[in-house]
Amino acid sequence: DAAHGAQCVAGLVYVYDQGTRELPKRLAHAYQNQHDLSVATMRVALDHETCMEVAVLKGVTAEVERFAERVIAERGVRHGRVVVIPAEIETERHAHGDRRAHTHQHIKVR
Repeated sequence: DAAHGAQCVAGLVYVYDQGTRELPKRLAHAYQNQHDLSVATMRVALDHETCMEVAVLKGVTAEVERFAERVIAERGVRHGRVVVIPAEIETERHAHGDRRAHTHQHIKVR
């Protein structure tokens, strides 16, 4: 929440070599260990050895940046970039139409 520091939404884009020993497993573990930061990930095979991954992240800016740097620093990851956009992440409870109220997050870009 905002009391823990500045928040953001971010795009992490990187290219990696699937043949690098244990890299797909290491990346999967990194995302599992920080699942609260991950909104969505898309993976595209560029050729038989190389993938591009695009991840949408959210959370406390320092944590998002630390996670992105960790992913980019993995052996076998190339051309990694992260774009951090300042935002406020608000948890709200409300109903849409005639459905029951539920809690979810809204990300408001400043």
